[in-house]
Amino acid sequence: MLVGATETIRRNRPTLYVGNAMAEHSAALIGQILALDYRAYWHAPPLFSRRNFLDAKGDIFASMRAVNMLCLPRERPQSVPHLREALAPNDPRP
Repeated sequence: MLVGATETIRRNRPTLYVGNAMAEHSAALIGQILALDYRAYWHAPPLFSRRNFLDAKGDIFASMRAVNMLCLPRERPQSVPHLREALAPNDPRP
């Protein structure tokens, strides 16, 4: 979770990119992000890329995806139109 970094995040207001792969901790993590006055956007890229370092052709991950969140301080006017915003701690995962 973000507990150890809370004061640094409050003070510096960085852009955050956090993993949210553990469903049982997802609501608590989103709650922490929202409590810090951030907007959180789901990002679920595939685990396999055809443009990989070894030029491997076979996708051993099938349709598996990473589950992450791009988090922006609410005071920034940016939005991320191609990602879905998590509006509440129990927001459905992608």
